[in-house]
Amino acid sequence: MMALLLLTVFIIPASKAAGNTASNIAAGKPISTCSMQASPECFFRVDLKSASNNGGTLGFYASEPFTNGNTRLNTSITSVLIAIHGHSHDVSKTFNAAIAAAKTDNLRSTLIIAPLFQVDDANAQKCRTLDQQSSQPGDLMWNCNSWMADGAAQNMAEMTSFKALDQLVEQIAERYPSVKTVTIAGFSAGAQMVQHYVPFSNLNAKPYALRFVIADPGTWLYFDQQRPQPTIADKPVSWADCDLDGKTDFGKCSIEMSTSQDMENNCAGYNDWKYGTDKLPKMLSQNRSAGLARKAYQAADITYLEAALDSGSSKKASYKILDKSCGAALQGPFRLHRGLAYHLYDQQILASPHHRMMEIVPDCGHNVACVFPSEIGRKALFR
Repeated sequence: MMALLLLTVFIIPASKAAGNTASNIAAGKPISTCSMQASPECFFRVDLKSASNNGGTLGFYASEPFTNGNTRLNTSITSVLIAIHGHSHDVSKTFNAAIAAAKTDNLRSTLIIAPLFQVDDANAQKCRTLDQQSSQPGDLMWNCNSWMADGAAQNMAEMTSFKALDQLVEQIAERYPSVKTVTIAGFSAGAQMVQHYVPFSNLNAKPYALRFVIADPGTWLYFDQQRPQPTIADKPVSWADCDLDGKTDFGKCSIEMSTSQDMENNCAGYNDWKYGTDKLPKMLSQNRSAGLARKAYQAADITYLEAALDSGSSKKASYKILDKSCGAALQGPFRLHRGLAYHLYDQQILASPHHRMMEIVPDCGHNVACVFPSEIGRKALFR
């Protein structure tokens, strides 16, 4: 963060900032104030398109001014990081964490974007932070949870959250033709969205490499009926027998991937969307079968991050808001161990030939402001 504090800050009206920012970076001059932290003048909106042409608007923070239209902007930008907020719609915190992770050198060549999947005022007290940008006429709206799993916007049934993200990525690529890498990263609920988006993204032919970073999601999308089964001396046991609180491994247990009738008997529908690929939403199944989604996930470039302290029932692990439903509990007791178990599933069952990596971030709990700017987080986001 010290490097950021040494930058000269330019207060630039949003209407004039695009050209000035591009010339400043190209000339090696200090970058714009939007590369420092989230602020109202760094919040922008783009028009999306649906079958009826009007697809509503999606808002986001950006590290340099971003206006509607087809204007091609700063040619110094060679990479894009799109950071997805958590359940509380803490988009400014997420944006700031991405900025802190980028540091000055990365900011000169990387555009940071943090989209906001807006909720209406009726849900504001349930899942919206106080500093969230207020909605405007035309903004797409979701409820507190629907945006995580490709839910349709409440005010535009044709536009789902995955479609909105697809269009945002494509608009960025059009305006920054010099971009070679697009990284889509999510933390917590944002990581759930990203992990579910990976196999169902529907981007056009890509002139850039697409990467994903999935950090501390509460639950995971499995592609078959297998789930992690803890064992001791080769005998199935409950997660409680493993003594996992505070551990960054599986404690007393080994983990096997298994399917049993007991799972279905005791947890009917445990493999339904969003925990599995049964009963896919119509909007998804029309474009891609569960089998093709699995192949798309296997082919993706994905890095997993888990905070070492995102375990147990402490406040640091935000255990109070962890999904404890039956389908979620089959994946493990805590976020850290659900992530470790999913990585085993990925290695043993999905067996992707492409990039996969699991990194545990020491000394961090369930906090994007700790995970993203950490040395491990930074390398994952900007490798």
